[in-house]
Amino acid sequence: MALKRAEQMFYCATKITTYGKGVPLQNGTGFFYVIHLKADNSRDVQLFVTNKHVLEGADQISISCHRHDGSQQPNPDVGFVPVHIKLVPEAILSHPNPDVDLCAFPMGQALVAMQAAGTPLFYIALDASAIPSDDAWAKLEAVEKIVMVGCPNGLFDEANNMPIIRSGSTATDITTRYKGKNEFLVDLACFPGSSGSPVFVYDPIGGYDRGSDDFQLGRLKSFFVGVLYAGPTMTTTGEIQLSKGSTFSMASMMHLGQVIRATEILAFDEWVKAAYSRGELEGPRRSKPFEE
Repeated sequence: MALKRAEQMFYCATKITTYGKGVPLQNGTGFFYVIHLKADNSRDVQLFVTNKHVLEGADQISISCHRHDGSQQPNPDVGFVPVHIKLVPEAILSHPNPDVDLCAFPMGQALVAMQAAGTPLFYIALDASAIPSDDAWAKLEAVEKIVMVGCPNGLFDEANNMPIIRSGSTATDITTRYKGKNEFLVDLACFPGSSGSPVFVYDPIGGYDRGSDDFQLGRLKSFFVGVLYAGPTMTTTGEIQLSKGSTFSMASMMHLGQVIRATEILAFDEWVKAAYSRGELEGPRRSKPFEE
């Protein structure tokens, strides 16, 4: 039996611990994202996406994944797999817009190595189909229910190898661009460690119009809409600042998060597909799409 949409969210993101010269630096969140190079999904590039600032000063990261037992279900009885990845600067894809706090790096070699070692990974990868089209985005409500999957303050369910899901709502009109950027605000307490968390519009009971001729009453509304990268805080003098750092005072938190629109991730799709068309890369042939 396939995982339900809410269950899939727990397996797309995981905790990141970064290291610099062997010394732990900070915790963050990242998620799996797949780019399909062929229409039949026979050739894919698997990426791991997070914020640029999460990797600052790091030369290695550690993540923990579920071990794959060959089925379509996670099986905790087969255990979890720690994955240590050396960061090669030239292999990190930084978003082409320096003002967009997103980066990604290919997971192909790590996946092949884990497979060869007899410890293949089970995970759910997001892809472009999970991101709303322009038409679907325009049909979203100004205020939407949202969930965020991540590791606030490094909190992670080690016993079950799962991130934490927090729920709230959009705090600015998600159909518009906050301050003219491809961003929006969410009404959530966004602690350090949540940076890099995927954000979803998720309403399992509401009806919506997805661009068809009729209103779909009682159908699941679920879209991948963004990536958290910062949270506004207020200083003791009342000055509002945007915090990306590893610590800040709870007394000054505003319980808001700043989210990059998921459409910005499509820049990675464009870059990878262009590189593939030039014969500069080949993608691993393993895919785990985000689907019902």
